[in-house]
Order: sequence, then structure tokens, then C-alpha cells
Amino acid sequence: MADYTDVLAQLQYTDLTIHRKPIGQGKFGKVHKAFCQKLNRDVAVKIISDKKIFKKEEIDILLKSVAHDNVVSIKAVIAPKLEGERYWIVMEFCDYNLQQIREKIPDEKIPWARWTFLINDILAGLIYLHEKTFVHCDLKPENILVNDRFEAKIADVGLSRIAGEHYIACEKGDLVLPSGTLLYISPERLQNPYKAPEFTDDCYSCGLLLYKMITNGDLFHLKDTPDEKMKISCMKMWLCDDQYRHPFKDLKDFFTPQEIVTAIGILWNKDHDSRSAVKAQDMVLEAMNKHGYRRKETLEEADKFLKNLMDGKLPSEPQNTEDSPDVGKVDSPEGDSSEVEDLEQFVDDIADLDGISDWKQFARKGLKLRQIDLDSIEEEHGKPHARRVAMLMKWMEQNGFQATTANLEKALEKCKFKLAAQKLRKIEGIPQ
Repeated sequence: MADYTDVLAQLQYTDLTIHRKPIGQGKFGKVHKAFCQKLNRDVAVKIISDKKIFKKEEIDILLKSVAHDNVVSIKAVIAPKLEGERYWIVMEFCDYNLQQIREKIPDEKIPWARWTFLINDILAGLIYLHEKTFVHCDLKPENILVNDRFEAKIADVGLSRIAGEHYIACEKGDLVLPSGTLLYISPERLQNPYKAPEFTDDCYSCGLLLYKMITNGDLFHLKDTPDEKMKISCMKMWLCDDQYRHPFKDLKDFFTPQEIVTAIGILWNKDHDSRSAVKAQDMVLEAMNKHGYRRKETLEEADKFLKNLMDGKLPSEPQNTEDSPDVGKVDSPEGDSSEVEDLEQFVDDIADLDGISDWKQFARKGLKLRQIDLDSIEEEHGKPHARRVAMLMKWMEQNGFQATTANLEKALEKCKFKLAAQKLRKIEGIPQ
């Protein structure tokens, strides 16, 4: 929880060593990393760009109204005393934002064990803000920060509230735009820019944010034109007309659990009264429990994999773009009863094999394990084994294993799928 102390309340400019290069840019000013001597830790400092003067009650809002693990905490506000000085907003430091993560590893499928926890963090923070009557009004990947423990926190909350940004529509000639970021604005606010934002507008933005987070793609591709009228026209058509409303079909290519697809659908619902962060979070928690994402070793493996990706220690493999298998179904294998028992044990042990309704579809995606193609495996070893190898590959991908001999060994040990393990080891030439 946020920690507000007398020491922080008396923080001065001289207590901070600011890094020259900004780490972010918001609508109120640039954000710099800094070292705070009094805290003996890194912090983030937003230097307000204009000469705005905050009232005491506004500073109290900044310091006391937000105290949640999934909302960026504001540690102190340093007020200017001399001509030319600016307000400094001192906040907890986070290593990345979601946009930076996706720029760093644009083509990677992130392990679902960690992705699901990040989604839950975002929804928990949003639910808290709404309970405190905050409407964020600009949820987007850049405003979701992630610390070194891969915990997500919502940023840019208090400043929007005290600046009255929620209710400002931007007028450009005869064009009126609602405040916020165009790609994440709800249909209701596009149709009426002067409409006061509501909680359901945040839910809508959150749905699009989560889609971007998973796929690294936007549901809407605006024409590359400076013509704002054209962009608004396109957005209204895509968002408000059932004929053009985009489906979530791309989520299948990322082996998205059905519960997460449902959660995003709840947030992105065309009927604003049906949007609910609470109901969406219920679906995410169901996914955690159903697919075993809460297991300590599963989460640790996912975090290690993600950390290595962020540090550039593992290659990022390109995504496939063809249709993925249907979600929520697993075929029974062909073969003798001992193989069926092995498969049943496999499913019991792993519990996150949703998606293999057609193993041939999985093979056609061209996924290979050390250059072993599933079609070739079928030809040489038969359909039942090829299907099981496809399932093993899917488990590896969902749990963050790269297709290397060392990680293959780990996957085979963890899945306890003895028959597939023996055959796959033989194919790979790995000692028994």
C-alpha cells in the first residue's frame, strides 16, 4: 500500500538526483527516473510542464486518495518556491509500461501464467478507482506500468482528476474531440464529446487495452492521414455499427483461454450497461484456477522466461497469423488403453490444454520443435503420436518454454507424459 510519511511530505528538490533523459511523456509533463536519498531507492518524478499552481486540497487528493497495490502511488508533491521552478510529482518507480514491453518483444506470445496475473492486476486497480469514484478517462498501454516483479499498476490517475481533464473536450476548428486517446475512446464519448465520462467508458478502454496487450495489435487500423474528421468517422462506423464491429478472432492465435476472451467481451460490450470490471475479473480468476496459473513453479518459470526476453537473452520468435485451434476442446487420442490413461494423467497434471480440437490445424500453423514438423511425425510415427506431440508443444508454449533441448527435457519432466516423452526423446536422440 502507499506509504505517506512526514519525511516524504518535507521532500525537497535537493533530495532527488534526476536522470537527464526522460523515461516517459504525459499530458502534464515529462517523467524522469530519479534517486531519492531519503528513501534510498529509485523513484519516478513527473515535472509539470506549465506554471499551474495546485491548491492544498488538490495536493491532498494526490497524496491521500489513491492507496492500492495496483495503482501507482504518489509519494510527495514538491511545490515551487522560486521563479522558474515547477511542481515535481514524486511517484513509485516501475521498470516498464505495457507499450514498452510490447515494443521490446513485439512478436512473442507471453506465458499465460504471468499474462493472466497482469490482467487481474489491471482490473483490480480499475475496480478500486471506481470504488473511490475516480474515472481514469485515458486507459491505454502507456498508462499501465509494470515493476520488476511483473506487477501491473495504473498510472496518471490523480492529476487528471484535479485538473478537471475528465470533462474537457478538445475543439479543433469545427471538430470536437473527447479527451483521451482516440483508439481507446468509447462509442458513447465519440458520439457526444461533451458527455461526462462514466465507469463504463473506462471498462470499454480496458477491453481494448487488454486486446492490445495480448496480441500487440489494434482492433482498429486508422488511415494514416492528418484528417481528424476522417478518423472520427471511421471510428464511429467501426464502434457503433454492428455491421462493422470487429470480432476478437485474433485472440485464438495466442491460445487465449476462453475465460479471458469472455472477460474482454464483457468489457468491450456494445451495451454500456453490460460492461463490468467486476464480472470481467471473475472470469480472469476462474481462468487462474482452472488452468493452474497460480502454481508457484509455473509462475516462476513464466517470469524467468519473460525476464530473459526483456533482457534480450532469448530470441523472440515470429507469431503465426493463420487461424488457431478452437478454444475449450481437447480431442481424445487414438490408441490403446494405456495411451489413453497416460493422456488422462497428462490432462490432470497440466490442466491448460484448451485449444486442441483439431491437431491438424495446430500442425498447419507450422509450429516446429527443433525443426521437427508435425506432418512428418505423423507420416513416420502415426497420427496418435503426432497429436500428442502437438499437445506437448502447446503446453510448452503456454508455459514459456523455448524449443530447445534443455527446455524440452524440463517440459517432458513436468508434463509426466511418459509415452510421448519416450518417443519424443527417441526422435530427438536424447538419452533415455
